[in-house]
Amino acid sequence: AERTLFSEVIERYIQEVTLQTRSIKEDTYRLRALARHPIAKQCMVQITPLQVAKYRDERLTLVSSGTVIRELSYFSSIINHARREWGINIDNPIPLVKKPASPKGRSRILIHEELSRFYEALKPRVKNANHWILPLVQFALETAMRRGEILGLQWSDIDLNRQTAHILLTKNGDSRTVPLSISAINILKRLPRAIGGTVFPVNDTTLSAAIERARHTFSTNP
Repeated sequence: AERTLFSEVIERYIQEVTLQTRSIKEDTYRLRALARHPIAKQCMVQITPLQVAKYRDERLTLVSSGTVIRELSYFSSIINHARREWGINIDNPIPLVKKPASPKGRSRILIHEELSRFYEALKPRVKNANHWILPLVQFALETAMRRGEILGLQWSDIDLNRQTAHILLTKNGDSRTVPLSISAINILKRLPRAIGGTVFPVNDTTLSAAIERARHTFSTNP
């Protein structure tokens, strides 16, 4: 603990733990950012409640309380894993640090007019534009399925007659079958079949960029 930097522990955690999880991309990005922070340049015995509290207060001036809560959770998971598996014997300081108040849950939804404008902003404007984004978003709003679940759907997972979608791997690691509304089924029936069997042949980066462009258009053209 006296010879090992927190950044070294974070990197080892990424390699041995994070790379085995489903949220590898997001977690790796966040942990690498944490490893660049000055607190990560200290040895493990210096990660005290006081140091973590200073980190918390600094981060609260830059990001939301929800983000800070998530980052403190990373701290705790990494330190506990290092204690159990790697013999780095320090006390976990996180339980002694007051967490920020959790952000209020979201209750705002788009009204019909706003939804129509959002759909209009998602429509392809040029010949080579991605024609999958609008039906994908409509399907997401209709089913409330997670983005990863939708992007992972294969046509072999869809039963149009029984009006169901079978998700092989969910966030908690289990499979489940989702009942689909008539509207969701109609969205699927209008889709062309892509080579390879994917229902929505769109990657995460393309989808995020398209929604961000539409959001910007939506917010700047009331």
